[in-house]
Amino acid sequence: MIYQMKITLKHMKPPVWRRIQVDSNFTFAKLHNIIQIAFDWYDYHLHEFMFDRSDDRRVDQESQQISIFSNQQLTIGMPHEDDFGPPPLDEREQMIGDYFEKEKDKCLYVYDFGDDWQHEILLEKILQPEKGTSYPRCIKAMRIAPEEDSRGELLSGELVLPEVDSKILTKEINDNLQGFENEKDWEEISADNEEHWFQLFDQVTRFKNLKPWNWLSSDQIIVLNIPEMDDLVYCSIMGGAGEEFGLAVYRGDNGLKSLLKTLEGPGDYFDIVLKQDALHLSLCDRGELEPEDYELIKTLGLSFRGKKQWPMLRSLIPGYFPWSLDDGEVICLTAILEQICHVAEMVKENPGQIPEFNFETLFYRYYVETKHGIDWEEGAIRPTIEKEELQAQEPALMVESEFKLKKLKKDFKKVNATIEFASFYSPEPIQENEGERPYYPHLTVAADHEHGLIFGHDLLHPEQYELRLQASFIQMVESLEIIPGDMLFEDEQTAWVLTPILDKLGIKYEIVDSLPAIDEFRREMTRF
Repeated sequence: MIYQMKITLKHMKPPVWRRIQVDSNFTFAKLHNIIQIAFDWYDYHLHEFMFDRSDDRRVDQESQQISIFSNQQLTIGMPHEDDFGPPPLDEREQMIGDYFEKEKDKCLYVYDFGDDWQHEILLEKILQPEKGTSYPRCIKAMRIAPEEDSRGELLSGELVLPEVDSKILTKEINDNLQGFENEKDWEEISADNEEHWFQLFDQVTRFKNLKPWNWLSSDQIIVLNIPEMDDLVYCSIMGGAGEEFGLAVYRGDNGLKSLLKTLEGPGDYFDIVLKQDALHLSLCDRGELEPEDYELIKTLGLSFRGKKQWPMLRSLIPGYFPWSLDDGEVICLTAILEQICHVAEMVKENPGQIPEFNFETLFYRYYVETKHGIDWEEGAIRPTIEKEELQAQEPALMVESEFKLKKLKKDFKKVNATIEFASFYSPEPIQENEGERPYYPHLTVAADHEHGLIFGHDLLHPEQYELRLQASFIQMVESLEIIPGDMLFEDEQTAWVLTPILDKLGIKYEIVDSLPAIDEFRREMTRF
């Protein structure tokens, strides 16, 4: 069933409230998350749900058994031990449908025991779910809530809440609520995996408390060789600019290439991220977390307080949607963080020991196997890719046979035509099977430069991209039944991949700043 609830922030004039529809099978932990988002709280403080009905069905908080109590308050929240009675029932295990049984039932949700923000939750209606509708959803929202830790200013009259359009506020809340219906079921974490996650968060907390960005910049790269990985990793500590805090771990040669692209400076953010082979730890505000990030933290019984204190962990693979870490990545990132913290503490008094990135020498920490186990040593290492290798690109391997190219030259005439050709990431990811990591396909487009006619486009999977791009180009020539005299490209990478075919077919090409016909095609795409 669907519960329509009116959640009112008490003692506010004019009133501040949200009308929310939720699934009755949601846990109180999910309801807590929903309230935090709906009122724009950041979950910096403790909270509890409180029921207080006389002569009603209650749960004995000592035995966890249903019984009859008179005038006894029941609390639901995150379990804790204190001197004020039994701990609350675990909000991750209690379903709201077991406590809200009929319309007009209500409870109190208290957030921040210092400021004492009290929210009355009233069950207004019990509804059938609407087909095609995702829950939770906000039906109406009236007025913004006060900021965190502002009770004193509110009581003194110093705080004046600005007026905001109810429809705009409702839409913003629903935008932020998106994703709850697709939350990852972290309740299925195995005992072994759970222990790995705890170990990772221990190292995350150590890194966060150490704050190494106060003496190390993102350009001071730490190279690690750890037993858990075959490739070297290149680690960049973020936070020196005071905006983004965390750690980027670039894996192997592909990771190093994406690191160098990042160090070059401003560029297309979307394009840079989709070319990274890395593990990322980002320290965020509570409101910046995705629902699955918050659910994982709460499932593990953890909590964080303050701005830029909540960990967001991501695995980046070129061409794929940023994804949650698998168990192997959890183990690797734990080992990496342990060594990063060790190095950061070691060089705190003399951070110049770690040079900024260069192609001559980088700081290197590596393991050595001995008869007693593993020892760690420090030294210097050159990047595994030379500067000359990046600047002087080798020709792409030609995957189409000489025979096929000769057949194309024989079957089709070369004409005096100029063709625009581009390959770029589609703005929307594709998920072929539920639970699989989505990928961003490359969209290839071909257009007549003179008349602006689009006559070919294709979607290419990121795996074996170069092979697929060459095959797509050959198909374009076959569909046109001509060999164009000239090609225009907007990036060197695409031209580089196609160079062996262009040379064999005698097609001239040029790298230009813009492709008018394809640029117009892109603009049309963004309108839908």
